Amino acid sequence: SKLNHIKENHAIVNKGGKTYTLESYIVLFQRPYYVSVQAGSNQQFTLNEASEIAVEYIKPRGCTDAVSRRTDLDRSNSDKTQWIIGVEC
Repeated sequence: SKLNHIKENHAIVNKGGKTYTLESYIVLFQRPYYVSVQAGSNQQFTLNEASEIAVEYIKPRGCTDAVSRRTDLDRSNSDKTQWIIGVEC
């Protein structure tokens, strides 16, 4: 499937002493958001950290209904410094 970047959803977030860069993507005419969460300085972080940040980030930007996780869409790079988190609302 072809992901489309939502440029206006770019954000840099500081949480727990770490800096994260967030971007969101969609597939046209589908509901889930694919939220990219990348740690600064190539720091590793967990799926739980990434999903918490992604849900907080996307809720005010694209969700008018309750947020639900789409764990079937989650992915990470090999060194766990970037995660793609699936979120639907």
